[in-house]
Amino acid sequence: MDELPSDKIASIVIRALSDLETAHHGMDNFYNELPFAKRLADSFHKKIPKSIMKKYVYVVSLCYVGNRYGTADSAVPHYEKMIKNFSLAEVELLFQLIEENNYLSDSLNHYPRCKKQFTKLLNFLEQDSIPLKNQATYRKWIN
Repeated sequence: MDELPSDKIASIVIRALSDLETAHHGMDNFYNELPFAKRLADSFHKKIPKSIMKKYVYVVSLCYVGNRYGTADSAVPHYEKMIKNFSLAEVELLFQLIEENNYLSDSLNHYPRCKKQFTKLLNFLEQDSIPLKNQATYRKWIN
């Protein structure tokens, strides 16, 4: 992977993200997310091109938060690995995403289970890695 040009890496990661998001939204998602989450966590967690970073943060966060019924437990360790490795830019994108109109923010606004899971997600982030502009939002979620 290290020797591939960034546009090729982006293409491969986009495909992996698309596969994971499709599994997440599909029937039996709790059984089908694991191989896609594992592939993404093992192969790309430190090689996410800037051009697709927002999509990466969105899909990983969405899948970790899950839906009103739960999260794919078998895939959770892989999501946690990726979340713990979020860069400062990725953390900024996370806070941006929860303010936008998307499936993730809708889940956070409508389902207490998803809110609780998002708080767990935030606890994986180092408090020092939270940008100053997002500190108030971070504290609101954590408390």
